[in-house]
Amino acid sequence: MADKCSAILMFGGELSAVQDRLVASDHDIYLFISREDMELDHCRRGYKRVVALNSRSDTDYAWEIVRMCDLVGKVIRCASVDDDYHAIASTIAERLGLPFRLSRTCIDNMKNKETTRGIANALSPRPIAYALVEHQADLEAFVRATPGSLIVKPRHGTGSRSIFCVEGGAAFDPVSLPTVRENDGGWVAEQFIEGREYSVESLSAGGRHLIVGVTEKMRFKDSYVERAHVFPAQLANTERDRIVLFVSDLLSAVGLQDGPAHTEVMVNAEGVFLIETQARMGGDWIWRLIGLVTGLDETAIMARLVLDGTMELPTLTYDGVAEIEYRHFHGDGLAVGALANVRMALDVKNVVDVLPLLPPGTPTRPLNSSFDRSYLVITHAADRHEADRAMYRAHRLLRYELYAFQGD
Repeated sequence: MADKCSAILMFGGELSAVQDRLVASDHDIYLFISREDMELDHCRRGYKRVVALNSRSDTDYAWEIVRMCDLVGKVIRCASVDDDYHAIASTIAERLGLPFRLSRTCIDNMKNKETTRGIANALSPRPIAYALVEHQADLEAFVRATPGSLIVKPRHGTGSRSIFCVEGGAAFDPVSLPTVRENDGGWVAEQFIEGREYSVESLSAGGRHLIVGVTEKMRFKDSYVERAHVFPAQLANTERDRIVLFVSDLLSAVGLQDGPAHTEVMVNAEGVFLIETQARMGGDWIWRLIGLVTGLDETAIMARLVLDGTMELPTLTYDGVAEIEYRHFHGDGLAVGALANVRMALDVKNVVDVLPLLPPGTPTRPLNSSFDRSYLVITHAADRHEADRAMYRAHRLLRYELYAFQGD
C-alpha cells in the first residue's frame, strides 16, 4: 500500500460506493472532475480538495493545480474509475513519473468506438461495416452507400445518449440523421446487428481475464435506454462459452492488462458480435447484482486497485438470480413528488432494494438517457421465477407521485 497520508489523484467522480471507500482511507484524495459532471455530493464527500475542470481533457489546468498544491514528488497515484477520465489521468501520471494501470494504446482502443470496431471485426463471424465521420456530408455519404439499418452514435458517447437508428441505401432519409458539428468529437455509423443483447463483466490481472458473469439486458420500448438487467443470464453452456471466449479474446486484442471491463455483445445465429467495451465496472447497478449472486464486492476490488495498485482474480461461486428493473414516468408540466409505499415493497420476500432516482421537485423528463429514469427495484431469489414474482409484487405496491408545476 502507498504510504499513510499520501496523496492520490482521482479523476472523475463515478461510482459513489468506490468514492466513499477512497475518502474513508488513510490517504488524501484529490478529486479532479469536469464542471459538467460535478454534483453537490462531490463537495460533501470529504475529499482533500475538489478541482473543477473546464472539460474532461483539461490536462494543463489539472497539472497547474498539482504543482500549486505542491504534490509533485510526493508518493501519489493517479487513478480513474470512469473511462471518460482515463486519458487525463494517464497524462498526469506520466508527467509525475508514475505508472498508470492502462496503457495509452489500451485507452485509445477502448475509448474510440471506431478503433474498437476495427479490432472486433477481426474476431467476429463477419465484419461490420462502419465509419468515423466528422462532417455531415461524410455521414450522409456513408449511410447512402450502406443498405439496411444502421446505428449512429457519438464517438465517445455514454449513458445511452444520442443514439440514432437510421435506414441506409435506397431507404435513406436525411431528416433521420443527427446534426454533425465540428466540436462534437466525431460520430460512428455502423451496421445494425440483430440479436439478443448481453452485458459481460470481467476482471483482468496481468493480462489474464476472468469473466465474472453475463447479464441479460432489456430496453424500454422504442428506446436504447436499459429497462432491466438479469444476472446471471439464462444461457446454454455452449452459448455462454462462445461469449466468454469472444470477450476474452477481445480484451487481449485491445491490450487490457489490469482492472475491470464492461463489454456489451449481441448474439444471434451467426455468433457473437461486439456492441462496445469500456475499461470500467458495469454501471446501472450491475455490480450490485453480481454482489448478491456471487458475494463479490466489485467496489472493494476497485478501491483496492486505486489505493494499492493491486488486482487479484477471485474464485467465484454463484447463488440464485438477481434482477434490477427501472420504471420511467413523464408528463409535460409534471414534477416528481415522492415514491410512496417503499417500506411495504421492501417487506416483500426477495426484494432487496427500492431507490428513487430523481429528487422531489425535479421536472419529469422524456426518456432520452439512463439519467431520465424514475426509480429502480432490485430482487434476489433462488431462481428467475421467484425473482420475477417479487419484482411484480413490489411494482404493484409502489406509487410514484407526481404533481403539476408552473414552469419559468
